[in-house]
Amino acid sequence: TQRQTGFYVQDQIQWDAWTILAGLRHDRAASGKAGAAREKTSATTKRLGVLYASAARIHPYISYAESFEPQAARQGQTFKPLRGKQWEIGLKYDAGRLGLGLAFFSTTKPRSLLTADKVFTAQGRDRHQGLEFTVFGEAVRGLRLLGGATWLDARQTRTGEASTEGKRVIGVPRLQAN
Repeated sequence: TQRQTGFYVQDQIQWDAWTILAGLRHDRAASGKAGAAREKTSATTKRLGVLYASAARIHPYISYAESFEPQAARQGQTFKPLRGKQWEIGLKYDAGRLGLGLAFFSTTKPRSLLTADKVFTAQGRDRHQGLEFTVFGEAVRGLRLLGGATWLDARQTRTGEASTEGKRVIGVPRLQAN
């Protein structure tokens, strides 16, 4: 069984044309079999974002976030929690009833895999980076739109294996649209 509890604090500050968002989250997790000793872990993650609302309705922004994901035991093995980081920089355009967004992002997280010996292990990292375009708003009265497209380059890094280093992450599409 696994149990996770999180506490967070976040604040959004408006100062002239600037909006600043900052937050902290503290997680505690415990996992293990009933009647056995439980593996306990905890972490504090950060979140920060800054947006400038220009008079020209073009709003540049940058954001940073961290993640903490406890792992359940597999095949009798316990694993360290997965910790990830994400950076994003972009522009939002406010055209009144419609809006557009364009962003570059980069996310890294530990990579988990099953070895040739059938042992589940954390080895290396996955790096996902890409470009995202979004459109949102009310095209005509009563018709709201939300859509976008993401070009994604997902690679395996620091794997320690020449056969996987720099290769694409399996199961991650190059292009997504909605």
